[in-house]
Amino acid sequence: NLPGLAQSDLYVTFRKPLPQTVGEVENTFPKTERKYLRHAVERHGLRVEEGHGYLPDLYRLFLTSKRSLGSPGLPEAWWEALESQSGLDYVLHAARRGDEIIAVTLTFLHGKEAAMYYVGTTPDANLKYHATTFLIAKCMEWSVENGYELFDLGRSRRDTGACTFKINQGFEPTPLNYRHALLSGDAKIPTFTPSNPKTALLRKTWSRLPLWACGSLSRRLATFLP
Repeated sequence: NLPGLAQSDLYVTFRKPLPQTVGEVENTFPKTERKYLRHAVERHGLRVEEGHGYLPDLYRLFLTSKRSLGSPGLPEAWWEALESQSGLDYVLHAARRGDEIIAVTLTFLHGKEAAMYYVGTTPDANLKYHATTFLIAKCMEWSVENGYELFDLGRSRRDTGACTFKINQGFEPTPLNYRHALLSGDAKIPTFTPSNPKTALLRKTWSRLPLWACGSLSRRLATFLP
């Protein structure tokens, strides 16, 4: 423990070793998710494509996904700045159904680790087609093919839908032991999260905004949000 810092167990992370071969990836998923993976291809015709040219699609779909949650996204300039960062390595994968791009992921690459960090989807991509499950599997397969040994599915708040979803993909949660320096002895750790009822009206309003407005406001709010 670090003296003077308040402990928080709000977040957990999801990481696991990758199998030795691409053929073993599907077996790392629970039975139900393996069924969804087969349906994604056989029933819904999903296919995966790779390329940095999908960055504008990720911006659009990530903003769409965040809007549905009542949360600001990231400004377009932030995504564009990725291209100019020296030493930053990442890969983009898109799930396509016919001519439509229904989901895009960005996976950061470092050493022997692949971290699938961002995902953006159309409103029905997961409800109808299990697109995120499909892309997780395809990103894991790509990682195995390219010599990566560890796959990171990112952090989530405990007891949320995102946390449950990642557990359902065959990942085990690991606590993130965050510490906070509070301004006074009787101060409390801020709870500026979607689960805070005080943000309910703001989230409801945001989810009804047109996408162009979400993009414009996200650009202004980006520097103020954790």
